[in-house]
Amino acid sequence: MYKNNVGNVVLGGFIKQKRIERQITTRKMAELISISEKSYIKYEDGTLSIFIDHLVMLSKILNIDVKTLFDIYVNAQP
Repeated sequence: MYKNNVGNVVLGGFIKQKRIERQITTRKMAELISISEKSYIKYEDGTLSIFIDHLVMLSKILNIDVKTLFDIYVNAQP
């Protein structure tokens, strides 16, 4: 059985929160980083690890330092 990585879940939830605060749709986010909306949603729910180049793009879109995103992933607690 597949178990979500805690870091993926926590980071995805943080990104989702920031996206919603900025009133950006999942469709628009997916378009901005050139992936399908289905894959983008998997990023947010933690079932798919975010590629580093996509993480950098997301940090720019959401105006969040990429180091902050790395720290959220690394320091995630179950």
